[in-house]
Amino acid sequence: MNELVVIQKIELQEIIKSAVCSAIQEFEKEKKVKEKMSIKEAAKYLGISVPNLNRKKNQAVIPFSKLGGRVVFSKKDLDEYYKKCKSTATQTVTFKK
Repeated sequence: MNELVVIQKIELQEIIKSAVCSAIQEFEKEKKVKEKMSIKEAAKYLGISVPNLNRKKNQAVIPFSKLGGRVVFSKKDLDEYYKKCKSTATQTVTFKK
């Protein structure tokens, strides 16, 4: 059985606002990047291949930790590495004449 419910405009606005806020919070929660990442997650985060990340790990270019035998990367370290790479790539090169 369908019922007709009458509510005031302000109540409807509050219901809609609450629903939208909840949806946004859920979206943000799903989108959130973890602070500690596996090698696959870290490679995807940086946009590089797993073998490439392994090389950088083995060359001590990117810091990592071991937790229970698992290699993990911190988001902070990955962000710092990315910033360093980005600033190196944007530097201009001057040639002597």
